[in-house]
Amino acid sequence: MAKFCFYCGQELAPGEKCKCKGKNSRSSSASSAGANSRNAGTSGSNSGTSGSSRQSGPRYSSEKGTSGTGSGPKTRTSRSRKSHATGFRLKTFTDQLRTLFPTLSSGAISGANYILRPATKIRQESLRAKRPFSFVTVMFFIFLTALLAILMVDSDSHLFVGMLVSIFSQKAIEYCAEFRVQSFFAISGVALLFVVVLTTSFYVASRFSNRKPTFRKTFDLVSISLVYVQLIEIVLLITMLFGSNGSFSLLFISIILMGLAQLLSFRSALGLTEDSIFQMLFFVYATSYLVLKLSVFILITALF
Repeated sequence: MAKFCFYCGQELAPGEKCKCKGKNSRSSSASSAGANSRNAGTSGSNSGTSGSSRQSGPRYSSEKGTSGTGSGPKTRTSRSRKSHATGFRLKTFTDQLRTLFPTLSSGAISGANYILRPATKIRQESLRAKRPFSFVTVMFFIFLTALLAILMVDSDSHLFVGMLVSIFSQKAIEYCAEFRVQSFFAISGVALLFVVVLTTSFYVASRFSNRKPTFRKTFDLVSISLVYVQLIEIVLLITMLFGSNGSFSLLFISIILMGLAQLLSFRSALGLTEDSIFQMLFFVYATSYLVLKLSVFILITALF
């Protein structure tokens, strides 16, 4: 029976093998190898191209950026750099002070706000539950008032001496001139009595206005207003150290500032209307005047 090739169909003699399969396999392997080599070359060239483009891209951009910076205008002048360096040094110095002395720096900033932002500072202090330096403020007010009174008597301030004579008589002036230490403590007692009477009057007036602040809260609100009296007293004391007799009219300005501070603080803390706060101030000042006048009369009768 005749045999035929499975691949090409050629008739084969007995024992003969067709060679078409070998040729086809070698040609197909050669063609596949060539195709693979071509693909590898193409991919290699592509990778080389992409690598060179990646390398050349940053170099180009850096060169462009360098050339652009060198050729373009300067972004900062020497003056701006110096001002920036000076501001940075000042900021660093301030931060160092705040780090080393946190209480001192915060206290200085808080005290400066009484002058720089008075209305805002008064409202902020009035909303505190407890002011930490209320007693210090009152004690400093008492000390400063007594010292200023003794100095004004020694300098023979006309308006102040005339007021003391009309209230305490001439014997009080002679007593102050002769016994300065005793007079200092006596005037300190009168200043303390003034603070106590003023605080008590505000406390009672708040009860009449259907508000119930504690006595400590009322004392804190009064101490806020005494800050502005102290500021005027410090100015008056400085002028006296430079040779002035002391202008008592400045103390009237301090009383006006004290009234404004009390208006803002009590209105913010108690939530009163304008009519209510005006009535409260009228009641407090009238009551305080009458009580102090009676106390001074009793004191003069007991001493002289």
